[in-house]
Amino acid sequence: MKSKIARLTLSLLMSLLVFAAASFAATKPLNEPEGLALDSKGNLYVANVGGNEVLVYNTNYQQLTGRTISLYLNGPTGVAFDPSGNLWVSNLNSSQIYEYSPTGAFLQQFPAYGINNPIAISIDGIGNLWVQNANNTLQLYSPSLDNQLLNSTTASNLQVGFFLGIATHGSQYALGTDQGFQWSPIDLFIEVADTEHDPVAGLTGNSLAFDAAGNLYVGNLDGTVDYYNVTTKTSTPFATLTYPKGIVVDNARGRVYISDLITSKIQVYSTSGTLLKTIQ
Repeated sequence: MKSKIARLTLSLLMSLLVFAAASFAATKPLNEPEGLALDSKGNLYVANVGGNEVLVYNTNYQQLTGRTISLYLNGPTGVAFDPSGNLWVSNLNSSQIYEYSPTGAFLQQFPAYGINNPIAISIDGIGNLWVQNANNTLQLYSPSLDNQLLNSTTASNLQVGFFLGIATHGSQYALGTDQGFQWSPIDLFIEVADTEHDPVAGLTGNSLAFDAAGNLYVGNLDGTVDYYNVTTKTSTPFATLTYPKGIVVDNARGRVYISDLITSKIQVYSTSGTLLKTIQ
């Protein structure tokens, strides 16, 4: 009898553990997060690749479950806001880019040809759309000019093996490559599809983000994140993760959000490098 009771007790405990584990997993929505973006209120938008959705968190790091975007998404990799406050999402598996309103309503599939498994996007200050594709092409479109393709280049044109990340700020853009990240005036890319600077050795730019001053946070393939001063051309170690795949800077609150693709976490740092919060 005691043996039977013990078996029943053990069975009950195992059931409770399985239920607890399932419940715990259900409270951890991040699944291979990649691109990050902030809206005008400081809410964080996360391209949650493994969940086929874009998740939204407020400035208190709480998930706004009612604002999750999933319509048409299948492998979302990048997120970016345009000057009107609309959200653009690059969708890897459908080779499409979708636009959503500030409330999350679907607006359009971006009607442009040549997009091929987009892995990162950025929108510059005048609303131009930058698309980095998995086939090692970098494209610049102008939605304000009937979605005209302003220019395009390949990794071989820039004498690098492959592209990694893309970011824009003011009149500048930054591009991550396996030979080091590089930055250049946007006008120069439009004119010749080339860059003004040689790649920065040692900093790959698997993920990139400008701060308000035009300096860069650079996530590297080895898991490190550096802060790069574009004036002095010097870098300072900032953080170490497993695989930093998305970075965005909240200048108003002095925060730096970094997504870790491998651990499915988002680390939140102060701009001085202090870890403030782990979102998971």
